[in-house]
Order: sequence, then structure tokens, then C-alpha cells
Amino acid sequence: MNTETISKQIWDTLSPIDCSKHVEKKGSGNFVATYLSWTWAWGILMENFPKSFYEFAPNETHADGTVTVHCIVNVNGIIRKMWLPVMNHMFKATVNPDARQISDAKMRCLVKCIAMFGLGHYIYAGEDIPSADKEKSSEKQVKKESNENQVPPKHQTNEVNDAIKGDLEKLKANLNKVKDIKDGVEKLGQSI
Repeated sequence: MNTETISKQIWDTLSPIDCSKHVEKKGSGNFVATYLSWTWAWGILMENFPKSFYEFAPNETHADGTVTVHCIVNVNGIIRKMWLPVMNHMFKATVNPDARQISDAKMRCLVKCIAMFGLGHYIYAGEDIPSADKEKSSEKQVKKESNENQVPPKHQTNEVNDAIKGDLEKLKANLNKVKDIKDGVEKLGQSI
């Protein structure tokens, strides 16, 4: 088999796998990361491609003291490379990271590199489930909707009417401001 065929086979095997039951969230507020634990990612990869292996390239230390880690994964002779900065809980590069921070970044980089083969790739796009599962879900929803009366519920109509009224009130207020400014400019012009 050629590399293109092998790559497609790997992608077609891994990309539809729903990893959502193994996804975890870390952080709070605006700094929440969704991630797949490296143990699950590696386990799923090995279940499907048991000859896979990985290695880490030397760390890259930058002039500001931050560090980028690099990972190389080989699945059935197909090689993917990925990099990741060592980051803090706010997703900012860490200056002078310690061994634990570097180790954690390496394992996150491993998962990111595995995603390049398809496993959990949708997580990096902010998705909850693979697109194949979403398509199935959308097809079911379309079938369900086509069998239902498509008239929107009354509360939705009221919400639209309320939004329109609110927009009209804002427009009136803005027009009054423009009129006040115009009147002020005219008065200023008369006094000059």
C-alpha cells in the first residue's frame, strides 16, 4: 500500500471514534481547556494500531525563557510531528518551566500529535463529538422536523416582537441624540 492509502485508512479508522466520554475540562472562566487524557488517547491508538510508537524531539528554549516541546508519532509508517509551548493555567507560555510542567506539556503534545491522525481532532475545533456523529444527529433532527408542524411556538414569536421593539426604541433614542447634536451645532453657529 502507498502512504496516501495508509494515511486515509488511519484517518478513516480514528476520526469517527467518539472520545467524548474520555474528555476532561480544566480551568475556569475564560480559561477552560477541553482535552483528552493522554492515557486514553494512547490506549485507543494502540487498540487500533498496536505497532505505533512516539518519541520527543529536544525541547526548544526561547530567548525569553519559555520552552516549546516537540513530539513525533509513527502509526504504520506514517509520521506526524507536533509542537506545543509549555503553558500555565491561563494558556500563556511559562517562563523557566520546571520538569513537571515540561512533562505535562509533552503528554499534551502527544495527544495533539495523535489528533493529527484523526483521533479526537474535533476537540481542537471546539467540538464535542466527531462530525460523522453530528451528521447522523442532524439527519435524525431533519427527519423529525419534517414530520412536525413548522409554525414557531408563540413564545418565540413574542421574543422576536420584543427584540424588534427594543431595536426600534434604540433607534428612536439614537435619532433623538442626533437631533440634539444638530440643534446644538445650529445654536453654536448662531452664536459665532
